[in-house]
Amino acid sequence: MARGTLVYFLCEIYDSSFNKDLDMLDIYLDQTFTRTSFYGSDDSQTRFRLAGETVKGAPQVAGKNAQQNALVCVTSSGKNEYIMEGALYHVAGTPEAGTVYGLEFLYSDGRAGAAEALEYYHWNINQPGGDKAACESTEHWGTLILADENGNIPADPPPIIH
Repeated sequence: MARGTLVYFLCEIYDSSFNKDLDMLDIYLDQTFTRTSFYGSDDSQTRFRLAGETVKGAPQVAGKNAQQNALVCVTSSGKNEYIMEGALYHVAGTPEAGTVYGLEFLYSDGRAGAAEALEYYHWNINQPGGDKAACESTEHWGTLILADENGNIPADPPPIIH
């Protein structure tokens, strides 16, 4: 996969019970906005620990098509509030104003001392109980439209799909 242009992200996270191994943010990105029932080569699930590292390893550990060399940095206010920022590599063409992605976030919350994550929180997908299986396809992810340097998007953006 060619590496070059970066897609930056910043997330604010509140977690009252820190678990360095299980508190994770998964970022799901469909770079060609194809909304399929399977992952194509442009689709990725990249997992970041709240402890400040990109998860590496096999797909069941790191995520499907994970960008294991993605960048991440986490800071804490010391009051159960965290700022996570980082970057994923853009792999499908050249991004420009109006480029549309499928996008989803999933936060896995593991309580202190727990052996597995207890709750899952989605950004766009509304699943009872925070079902993590909802991200097995790209069909129901949210929509991200890139703006230009002034915050403008083209006059006729694609429809936002929920």
